[in-house]
Amino acid sequence: PDQEWFHDEYWKEYRCPLDKKVVDFADEPQFSRVAMYLKGREWLEEKIKVMDIAEGYMPETFIIEHGLWQGKFPPPDDMVPNGPWFVKESDRNWGVSVQCCLKPSQCMALTKPDGRYVVQQHVPDPLLMDD
Repeated sequence: PDQEWFHDEYWKEYRCPLDKKVVDFADEPQFSRVAMYLKGREWLEEKIKVMDIAEGYMPETFIIEHGLWQGKFPPPDDMVPNGPWFVKESDRNWGVSVQCCLKPSQCMALTKPDGRYVVQQHVPDPLLMDD
């Protein structure tokens, strides 16, 4: 089930699961009690920059740039459970550029040759922490 959440300035309708939650601080004003138009906001909008400041607090992240893996490669398909794996354009928000696949080997086919992407495997039970 879902409900109408809000309309943007062009009256495009966005929907969400029932019982939308707003948090104190998020990267989009629709989710946040505090406005995000702050100096340095690009550090939260550009997903590759987020990796620099949130290392250790976010899922293991891999980068595809211009059709090639940058830095470390994701594990082979037989070393991870089937997906989902998320492929996201690094500078897009609102979930408009998120694509899914079942295996790391399928990620590259979802990208454009001139694009820059972050790739992450789904994290089961993401709100559970050991500490």
